[in-house]
Formats: sequence, C-alpha cells, structure tokens
Amino acid sequence: TTLFLNERFLEEEITADFPGVGSPIVYLKLIAHSENIKTSFSGNHPDSLHMLQLDDTQIVGRGVDRIVYAHPSDPHLCVKIARCNFSTDYVVKGARDYLYYALRSFNKEYFDFNFIDVRYACRLAQRGEEKIFFHHLPRCYGFVETNLGKGVLWQRIRNFDGSDCFSLRDCYLTPGLLGENEKELIWAALDQFFAWQMKNAIMLREMAFTNTLVCRIDPQIIRLYHIDAIGCADIIPLADHAGWFARMRIWSKIRSFRKQITKWLDGRLEK
Repeated sequence: TTLFLNERFLEEEITADFPGVGSPIVYLKLIAHSENIKTSFSGNHPDSLHMLQLDDTQIVGRGVDRIVYAHPSDPHLCVKIARCNFSTDYVVKGARDYLYYALRSFNKEYFDFNFIDVRYACRLAQRGEEKIFFHHLPRCYGFVETNLGKGVLWQRIRNFDGSDCFSLRDCYLTPGLLGENEKELIWAALDQFFAWQMKNAIMLREMAFTNTLVCRIDPQIIRLYHIDAIGCADIIPLADHAGWFARMRIWSKIRSFRKQITKWLDGRLEK
C-alpha cells in the first residue's frame, strides 16, 4: 500500500521489513516539518481515488477517543477513526484545555489524537533509522479517506505466524497465556521496551495494559508494541525540544508503569 501526501510535502518511497509480513511494504517516509502536517491528503494512488469502505464488522478495537478498523483488503493494516470531528465539533472546556489550546495558536487539531500521532510519527521519520525508532511501535502511513470520515492508516501488529497478538491486559486477565515462564518473558520484554524508550527519547502519552501488545517474534521470543497515543501532549511541550527533559518525562512514566506491572506479577493488583 502506498499513500501520497499533499504536494506541500516532499515524498520519498522506501521499503522496510515488517514482523509477520512476507514481503516488504512500500511506505512514505514523512520528512516535512511536523508543524506543517495537515489533515488533507491527495494523490494518484487508487486508495486516493475512492474512499475505503468500513463498517462495524471490521472493528478490531475501541477506545475513548477512537475506533480501530481492520483494513478492508490488507490484513497487515488497520485504520483509526476519531469519534468526533475536532476541527468543527470539539468544545474547549476548563482552564487547562484552554491554556493548551491558546499555546497552540488556537488550533483544535491538537486535541485530536490522530493528528498528534501523525505529527509525532513524522518527527520520528525525520530522525532517520526507522527500524530503531519503530522497533516497538507500529508504522504510521498518514491520513486516508473513508466512508466514516478521515482516518489514519497504521501497520497492524501480528505474530510471526500471522495470528492476532494479545495485550498485556489479556495476560493479566488470563494467567498462563505465555506458558510456564510467562513472568520471565514479560520482564525481559519490558526491560527491552523501557530501555528503547530511554535510549531513543521516545515519548508515549500513556502506557497501559490495554495499549501494550505482546507480539511473538518467534515461538520463544516476545516483543512489546505500544499501539496507541504517541508523542507529547503536555501543556508546555518542552519534551518536543529538549532531549534531557523528554527522558525525565519518560522515566517518570516508566516508573509508574513498572509499579503496576510489579503489583500484577506479584499478585497484588486487584482485577
């Protein structure tokens, strides 16, 4: 699948290998300034000439702000659709939201997690070394038109054998999904996940059991993927501009998440 950006953007097609995908998928490396990201895309690929048709039978996930649909023709892709049109329908409420809004030139798109995700994916692509930066993240392919409104096209993380991954929440609710050495596998995968965030200063807005997938790279090895809410949504986004501050924020989030994991694996977290 190839998407073409608005002509304001410089386009570059590159190939990359994906876990669970037999052949490389061509994708666009977003290398324009992230502040210039817009929600309108155009091009001459067949996907841009007609809308993707989605319906409730294709829903693979639901969140507070977005619904996730399987791509109608590619099992290795999914589409995230916002529950509301933030540009026209969102009402700014409360002092915190208004300050956040004012500091972003009164642009309501910054309340749209799809917009923030694409913006941050663009920043990661600009930094190069995609295989490193997306080692624990699905790849983002930008905006696409659907019959349900504008959505964002993402890689759909699958196990090495093509089966669906389960989340840390699934492991929590159903002990033993990973076998007898489940705790050891999870801790090893978490250590890699946390080290990757710190080393590369990767901002994840929220780490939770529900948005962390457990992907089997092979029968004996798992890798964790964060599948929702990337980038910085702080009122004053210092983490976007100072690596040392980003790592402080990341360490704070890691420490909080590690406490939850420790309680779970020690049997002290109530279901």
